[in-house]
Amino acid sequence: MELHKAIKEIVARKGNEIICNPQIINYLVDYQAFKDLSATKLILKTIIESRYAESLLALTSDKNSWEIKNKQYLYEFINTCGFKEEWAAYVFDSLAYGLSITNVEPTFISYKKYGNNERHSSEHIDFIGIPLGENIYDIIQKLKEKGFSVDEKYKDWENQMKMGTGNSVTLNGKLFEMDNCLLYLMYTRYSHLVHTISVVPSYVEPSMKDKDWETLKTQYMILKGKLISKYGEPSFCQELFAASYYDGCGNEIEGLNKSGCEFELPGGYIDLNIYGLIYNDKVNSDINREENQ
Repeated sequence: MELHKAIKEIVARKGNEIICNPQIINYLVDYQAFKDLSATKLILKTIIESRYAESLLALTSDKNSWEIKNKQYLYEFINTCGFKEEWAAYVFDSLAYGLSITNVEPTFISYKKYGNNERHSSEHIDFIGIPLGENIYDIIQKLKEKGFSVDEKYKDWENQMKMGTGNSVTLNGKLFEMDNCLLYLMYTRYSHLVHTISVVPSYVEPSMKDKDWETLKTQYMILKGKLISKYGEPSFCQELFAASYYDGCGNEIEGLNKSGCEFELPGGYIDLNIYGLIYNDKVNSDINREENQ
């Protein structure tokens, strides 16, 4: 019997609390629930020992936010225990199904895709070909494969993350045919998911005061054109100066009045302004707010 169906039957017979009891492993062996996916046995055992089963059990009284919290627990578990994401996700969702928190039956085929960022990829915003559906480790690894490197100031970011003293990391590399661009990756407190990426092009750093307005305006229009060619016209655009400022006055940068464009996408939005771009992932931003409450 499939794992999620076996859990549901055992819970119906023994009660919800059985998922916190190591005895459930023996019951599932009797159901041959680990026959085709033997690794799930160790994952479930570890979930119980690390008390994540108790956290999932508590979701039976808080079904409205179970998806966000389930994902939070999942990524905490992955980062702490080191299991493959697609395997752990299948076990977590099987427990949720067994507890009747959700009526959606999980299938392992879909979780294989999930581990490769194909499952639910449309729910996440895409950054240069990388959907933001994975944890900070995987995102940074994929950025490194594209030529980015972690900024020297953030070389200890992993220890800071594990200690709970950090929530961001900076990388630099080539982007939009421009060298030395900075990426500021903001990630969630517990699940370590990237919710925002701020892009600061090399023509902006280090000081806006020293920049030529015509250069900034030209680069802004180039980036705007690239985004329009990929995503279509922006959902919102406001390119205005504050009162008494105008293009050609000599103090254009000082007179910018929150000018820029926003491109609303299925997984979030991209905000473009004279200082750079901000990629915001909706799902992970919701998780970030939940974890900071």
